[in-house]
Amino acid sequence: MTKKVIVIGCGAAGGTAAQFAKKTEREVEVVILEKGKFAQYSKCALPYLISGKVENVIEFSEKWFEKAGIDIFLRTEVVKIDSGKKFVYVKGSKEGKMGYDSLVIATGAKACIPKIEGIEANGGLKEGIFTLRNMEDALAIRSYMENCEKALIVGAGLVGLELAEALKSKGIDVTVVEMFPYILPSFLDPDMSMYLLEKIKDQAEILTNCKLEKVEKEKRFRSHIRINGRKETILSDMIVLCTGIEPETSIAREAGCKIGEK
Repeated sequence: MTKKVIVIGCGAAGGTAAQFAKKTEREVEVVILEKGKFAQYSKCALPYLISGKVENVIEFSEKWFEKAGIDIFLRTEVVKIDSGKKFVYVKGSKEGKMGYDSLVIATGAKACIPKIEGIEANGGLKEGIFTLRNMEDALAIRSYMENCEKALIVGAGLVGLELAEALKSKGIDVTVVEMFPYILPSFLDPDMSMYLLEKIKDQAEILTNCKLEKVEKEKRFRSHIRINGRKETILSDMIVLCTGIEPETSIAREAGCKIGEK
């Protein structure tokens, strides 16, 4: 009887796992279940998709997987795993349950949303407030920014700074706020960070030691910040939260997998 491997998620880990499962045992049936609209693509290239420097960030297309003998179902979300009976339950472009012999959970990470007063409505972010984690985020930002003159980016990590460059290249005035005393706090020591800040300070207004505390929306966003102990206000047409990521472990946890503390 043919063995069946199901991979949940078609990011770099999931796509690679599916490929190697098929290479290791050619006769095995390999299925990828991806809740998003796109097959494996480069998340690192998303700022360049926004700027228009690149138009295609797909690494391995739906057709590529099919040609490799791997079944892929996009817009298909796994909502439950029965690890005892070895079934996954799905909804979306495919409905019902699917059996497996081996299961790979490669759900990756999701954007970390900070607790900031006024950024959410109806269970999600307000219109005009974005994260940048996936292709859908990037396309939404690219569409919305067409009518924007000023953007506020929260977080001066790699994603925030690359996005600032992308928006600036499209003629949008950009302010970046970072709660730590220096930019790229997870990557650089303070001396190197200050050196880099001096080099890029003309590309965008970058405010360190600055925390976004509250957002109000009238015709434009009015963001209330606290910088070096004093309160100020920034007006913008859009806000992008580049405040890191956290593991997407919910489906694994519900299935009874052992999850680390972090």
